[in-house]
Amino acid sequence: MKKHTTLQAGNPQTRIKKSLEKSAPIYHFYSQEHLEADLYSNTDQKINNKLIRTLDNVLLLSEGDLVYSMISGQGALVSKEHDHYLFTQNFVKIEPQESISKKYLLYLLNESRKVKKQIELNLQGSLVRKVTISVLKEVVLPPLPNFEKQELLGSLYLNQLRLESLKKRKLGQEHLLMMEKLKGIIDEI
Repeated sequence: MKKHTTLQAGNPQTRIKKSLEKSAPIYHFYSQEHLEADLYSNTDQKINNKLIRTLDNVLLLSEGDLVYSMISGQGALVSKEHDHYLFTQNFVKIEPQESISKKYLLYLLNESRKVKKQIELNLQGSLVRKVTISVLKEVVLPPLPNFEKQELLGSLYLNQLRLESLKKRKLGQEHLLMMEKLKGIIDEI
């Protein structure tokens, strides 16, 4: 991927100094929960946001950025709800060349067996297996279709994830409704 992308690791969290200055900006930390909400278009779900007030120069995500979790090995496109969130060393922002669609690259990182196998073979750590930037740089991408096809395939992938998420949400709501009905029947007995 080093020929096709620019990778930027997030801030080491332990090096960010908290500030008591009222004028210091407050930032939200981007978390695995935010990444999953972005990936599955569930940005309306309630997530406990961790905040920090700091005067440090920190790295922030922007809407549309491709972000990859070094812990979970999963990527997402940042939603507008998580625009300007601070990202830590557990995440990498991936900026592909203009000839590569972010959506398609996201699909490759999350779903391509060839890409995932390359990453898994080089994971580091015994208890917590972690992807490193050097591992990502060494990933060899499969032959790429033209940009229009990449966009189409990437959009289909994201739409499928959104559809699956909506179906799961609907099933959860139907389950709750049925449990309430059962409780009502039992209470009448």
